[in-house]
Amino acid sequence: MHQQWSGAFSILTRFTQTFPKSIILFSIVLCLVAGAIASQSKANSYILEMYSDDHPTVQSLHTIEQELSGIVPMFIYLEQESSWMNPKDLARIHQIQTYAEGHDFVRWSTSIAEQQAVIHQALTGDFVLPQSSELLAQERLLTELSGGIPNDRVISEDERKTRILVLCADIGGIDFLNFKSNLDEFVQATLQDTEAEWQVTGDGMLASIGIDKLINDLLSSVGLVFIVILLVFAWMLRSLQSISYIILAFIPNVLPLLMTLALLSLVGRDLQVSNIVSFTVAIGLAVDDTIHFVARYREERLAGHPHLLAMQNTMQGAGHAIVLTSILLISGFGLLSTSELTSTFYFGILTAVTLVSAIFADLILLPAMFNWWEQRQVNTLKNGQRQV
Repeated sequence: MHQQWSGAFSILTRFTQTFPKSIILFSIVLCLVAGAIASQSKANSYILEMYSDDHPTVQSLHTIEQELSGIVPMFIYLEQESSWMNPKDLARIHQIQTYAEGHDFVRWSTSIAEQQAVIHQALTGDFVLPQSSELLAQERLLTELSGGIPNDRVISEDERKTRILVLCADIGGIDFLNFKSNLDEFVQATLQDTEAEWQVTGDGMLASIGIDKLINDLLSSVGLVFIVILLVFAWMLRSLQSISYIILAFIPNVLPLLMTLALLSLVGRDLQVSNIVSFTVAIGLAVDDTIHFVARYREERLAGHPHLLAMQNTMQGAGHAIVLTSILLISGFGLLSTSELTSTFYFGILTAVTLVSAIFADLILLPAMFNWWEQRQVNTLKNGQRQV
């Protein structure tokens, strides 16, 4: 078995030494294609993103959304120094509520303005707001004399604070944040002649804002990881006294990330908390293979071996360990693909794809880049000697 592995790595070594430019060109094209596909991915989040669309829980909530109301609560909080219980301010509240209800994903809403319109309808038959302060006062008096209606959920006791309650379908964090932006503009325009303050809040909106920030932080952490990787390679290869090797060792680690993002985009999945975490884990595992390879190559060069012999010994030594550990990790993470939870399923799939891409990057692309650079250095030296 060991001889078979040695023969396979000998063939791979000759291949990377014979066709370094072709391998690099193919890798560049692969990165460009993967990058173009990956650029279509967007950060998004859903309440039930951990379940597949055909899961009973998701189906039940879809039925609730279609037949009853939404499942994501949102509040439009309004506050001012004077009472909201006057015809002009009630009309403003009604305008804001009507604007919110104009979106398909808003399945139910209520406000003090709507309650007052219901009272007016019960007294006059028309579902409209009272047009004068006198008529509003009369209707409020009649309501109080008849026992009143509970409205503490939509207006405070001093009537200076009120809110519009909204229930929405789970449309995803991106659409919620876009809706909040548009709603803020509409509320600002509606209340521009007043000193009222407002805030769009609620569990659904806060969750969307928080998860969006978390995803962006995780994406930023991926960039920080690459900086740390570059520093580690700079420390490892300092004895070779060439910044070129540091850059060459760093480049192949970008390929697994692009391949994983491309796969995520191809299967129609957004960047979510569950799969963003898999990137940081998988990148660490992929870089581990690169460190094994680079560390062994450095030891071979420090031992006085020329580049070709150092590369051959590195492939035979580190290559064997890289392949075996990658197979074990791919098999282990691959078992997660049997999970019914989509978060666990994609964590396993994406990590496995990253590791497969890392094998190609570390055992084919990285040696090819080192070989190409050494050939370039040799050719430059020969040309210099001829000119002398």
